[in-house]
Amino acid sequence: MVARGTGPRDQAQMMLAHAARCAHCSTALRQTIGDLEAEIDDHAPTLDLPSSSAAGQEKLARNLTEAARLGPHTGTSRFRWTWAVAAAGIMAIASAAGLFLLLNRPEQVNGLLAQAYQEHRELELRFPEAGYGPIRVERGTSRNRSLPLAQAEATIAKELGRHPEEARWLQANGRALLLEWRPEEAITEFRKAQAQMPADPSLLSDLSAAYFEKAQISGTPADFETALDLLSQAMEHNPRDPVMLFNRAVVLDHLSRYDQAIQAWNEFLQVEPSGGWTEEARSRLADVKERSR
Repeated sequence: MVARGTGPRDQAQMMLAHAARCAHCSTALRQTIGDLEAEIDDHAPTLDLPSSSAAGQEKLARNLTEAARLGPHTGTSRFRWTWAVAAAGIMAIASAAGLFLLLNRPEQVNGLLAQAYQEHRELELRFPEAGYGPIRVERGTSRNRSLPLAQAEATIAKELGRHPEEARWLQANGRALLLEWRPEEAITEFRKAQAQMPADPSLLSDLSAAYFEKAQISGTPADFETALDLLSQAMEHNPRDPVMLFNRAVVLDHLSRYDQAIQAWNEFLQVEPSGGWTEEARSRLADVKERSR
């Protein structure tokens, strides 16, 4: 029943959650799936339950992401059970890791994206709702795909399959693409959402981040300017938002507008006087002061 994706969904989730922790049941399920794999057409992804190792969970994340990208619309009945197993597997592994969520609302998926960002921060800019995380050097490397990101992407793919024009799911997809350093695709998703929510400050801020990321890849100053303009529009609605204040200072620094960047960092420190972001801001402020001499 579980391998074929049939039967009650909650029962399948419970059984998969058990299999994720039980070596005997995990082996039995793998064997059953292996027998069924011969029936899958060439385009359907295979599914492995995770081992207890980090490598095993990374492999699962890659497989689940591939399932999410192909989505539930592949036109064979054989694929449908594979998608069902993948979707239930996400919930089972999340439950085993203490991360279980009923992922049916954009804000819940955005929480997973914020978690993925915080655990492996590759962006200079702050990410909505995310706590502090030190920035890493590597960018967009598939080996660093986290379980929260894989969960989020699978849910986004499913929900966009059902509601392809839903603005908040388009926005969530754009944020996931930002975490993968795919800014052009993120901009496309954000622009689709913006057609429905032209003045939404969170969306303007996300668009700003996408153009900033694009500028970092291409080195085009015009993209930094666009990022700053979009962020300025977003801040008209909430001029004391700490995420936007932090990001504005970063963008101004990249534009070599040092006096404005110093002022922006000081404004941020007034709004958020303590915490990890504050320590980074003080370090960046000292650096831009040194370079402005």
